[in-house]
Amino acid sequence: MTGIGTEDVPGHWLTAAEVARASQLREDLVERFLPAMQPQENLYSRDLVSVARFVRVLTDLGTPTAAVEVAVAELRARPDAAFSVALGSGGGGGRRQLNAKLTGTRARAWKTIGVTTAAALLVGGVVAVTLSGRHDEQTAAGPAPSNAAKPVPAEVVAPAVMDEPGAKPAQAFAAAKPDPVCAQWQRASAGYDGRQEAWGKTDHRVPAARWSPKQRSVTMAVIPVMREQAAELRRFADNANDPLLVGLLRAQSRYVDNYAAKLPKFEPADQSTWTAATVIGGAAKAVCSTPR
Repeated sequence: MTGIGTEDVPGHWLTAAEVARASQLREDLVERFLPAMQPQENLYSRDLVSVARFVRVLTDLGTPTAAVEVAVAELRARPDAAFSVALGSGGGGGRRQLNAKLTGTRARAWKTIGVTTAAALLVGGVVAVTLSGRHDEQTAAGPAPSNAAKPVPAEVVAPAVMDEPGAKPAQAFAAAKPDPVCAQWQRASAGYDGRQEAWGKTDHRVPAARWSPKQRSVTMAVIPVMREQAAELRRFADNANDPLLVGLLRAQSRYVDNYAAKLPKFEPADQSTWTAATVIGGAAKAVCSTPR
């Protein structure tokens, strides 16, 4: 983790207040998520400013605490790979910069940052595709003040930090073996892929207003299939034991449902919702198939 994005930070050991000033992450969140050195006093390595900047973006997005802890633990365990994708040069930046990096290099990101971090960020909503209902509510209420404080979710979770140098990070919500639901979900997923194959070959760059009669027929026919898929994903989530898989299945269900609702008046920009559903499905598949 050699100084990625910390060239502007003087000294090597910093207090929590100094890390907070350098990263713009609240001091209480520095103490909550970053490991301090003891026993003299709580001091933080200068290199952790990069982590603090990353945590600031996650907390600004309202990422669940468990997801932040898993992401931080894995990023600390695999700093070179993770930070090259998530932080780039690390200097400054915010929600727009991180979202652009994650969405603009999505394929490389999933291969580089690892299944656990990718899944945690997905569950936390870092790769964000705004759901229409929530977006409409925010639009009706008017834009929030830019300086409004964003609360950090306060759910109680098992720590996902490394207690000693070189120790493996504890996974806040990763099961020791694939969930029994995995096999059922994978079979169902393959079935839905087959039923959506004809629709998948249509041109998603064409808005609904310009569909040919054939494309309209194929697209409208796939909507109930997607509704069925979303409902089954919710059932799988209800029966799953692995909280990580539960979160992924519920998230995928929401995106599939939301996309199906958009299809009758489809615009090319709506395709990002389906892309998100597909990426989340890929993360769930990786969770089910990756030995842990």
